[in-house]
Parts: sequence; structure tokens; C-alpha cells
Amino acid sequence: MPKPAEPGRVLITGATSGIGRALASSYANRGSRLALTGRRGDRLAAIAADATRRGAPEVLALEGSVTDVSQVRSHAAAICARFGGVDLAILNAGIGTARDDLVFETADFASTLDTNVLGVCRWIELLLPAMRSRGSGTIAGVSSPAAWRGFPGIGPYAASKAALSTLLESLRIESRGTGVRVVTIEPGFVESEITAVQDPRDMPFLMSAEAAAERIVDALARGRTLIRFPRRSLWPLLLLCRVVPRAWFEPIAAGFASRARRRSAAR
Repeated sequence: MPKPAEPGRVLITGATSGIGRALASSYANRGSRLALTGRRGDRLAAIAADATRRGAPEVLALEGSVTDVSQVRSHAAAICARFGGVDLAILNAGIGTARDDLVFETADFASTLDTNVLGVCRWIELLLPAMRSRGSGTIAGVSSPAAWRGFPGIGPYAASKAALSTLLESLRIESRGTGVRVVTIEPGFVESEITAVQDPRDMPFLMSAEAAAERIVDALARGRTLIRFPRRSLWPLLLLCRVVPRAWFEPIAAGFASRARRRSAAR
């Protein structure tokens, strides 16, 4: 598949904080027309205004949640009416619920899966037919290295990202030859509302959202379909997750969980 041109019409979900906010700024600097979604209207309006100041010729701010089917459909219709379609959709909206890893509640999993997996599915269902019909377009989902193994303390988040990465891989295979590019983005630790509540000692090589966004934009422009960074932290983690056998991994991970609980209790 040839390298994609700079996208003219870009959709970014979860644009009110973290990577989504930084991506909006980055694509505005490149002169893209932007459709931005988010749950917090005041923040969304401010980010849309900033994107306009940075040079985005047109910005469509769409307040709402990816968990609300009617809102997603309304947003998709508004984008189609204003822009006529989307060249690049970065499906970034996601949550990471804080939880006690010794307490198991279905509600934690239900809310996380609804946002991180079904929220992506709702957008794909609406965007994919038009992209396939015209034979072009890129759908990128923001997943996580948490997808690689069953990490303790983040069960709902890890399960949702594992589902998302697998979903995107399946769709990428199914989309071969259609002209539609499907991209999986799995960044390391990035400054966000999710990482803000975590212990910094558990997040080596924490990156700013702006630095992460620039890496994502550059990788998308180069036609990458699997985007992982930074290498210095992810390669050791990848080896731990993909090479170390389960009989070794699980005791190691249990040790990390035990230390985290002791630190939490000492606060």
C-alpha cells in the first residue's frame, strides 16, 4: 500500500486531554480540517479555538460520549454534512478505571470495555463503509502495551486493550486490498489523566503528550500500521511479555503487585 498523503480531514475522539488534545494541536499546525469529540464541552471549545489559531481551516467540535450510540451517529452525520467524509480517524477516547486488585467487580469491566472497545466499534461501523466505497482512508485505534499480558491491578484496562489490539489486527487483515489502512497505536507511558493518578515509579520513561503526538503523526505519515514507542522502555517489556514463559512471568508480576499494594498502604 502506498504511503498516505497528509490527511485533509481528521477525526480525533477523546480530544479534550492527553494524546487526543496534543494530536488536535499537531494536525491543526499541519492545516488539517478537524472534527474533535469529547465529553467536556468547555474543554472541547477551548481546544477547538486553539486549533483554529494554529491554522486549522475548519474545526468541528462535537460534545458527547463514544458510549452513546445516538451521539456517535449524530456526530458522524455532522462530519459527513460538513466535510463530506474523513481521511484519517484516530479513535483515541478511552478510560482507565482505578481499582483495588483484591476486589473484583463486573462494573469496572463493563464501563471500561464499553468505552475502550465498543466506543471504537461504534465509530468503525459508521466510517468503514464510506472509506471502502471510495478505496481510501485510515482508521487508527489507540491501544496500549497493557494489551500484551494480564498485568495485575489494571485488569479491566488490560482486557479492553487486548480486545482492541486484536480487533484492529483482524480489521487490518480484512481490509487488505480495499485501500483502507488500519493502524494499531500502542504507546508507552504518556502524561494523561490516566497516568496522573499512578505512582511515577511504576512508569519508566514517561513522555509528554506533545512528544507522543508528534511520534504518532510522523509514523502515520510514513505509512506505519503498528506504532509502538519509546523503544527503550517497550523492548524490555516486549521481551518480558512475549518471551518469558508464563511460569516465570506470573510470579514476577505478582511481586510487582505486592510491592504496589505495600506502597499504597504506606501512604
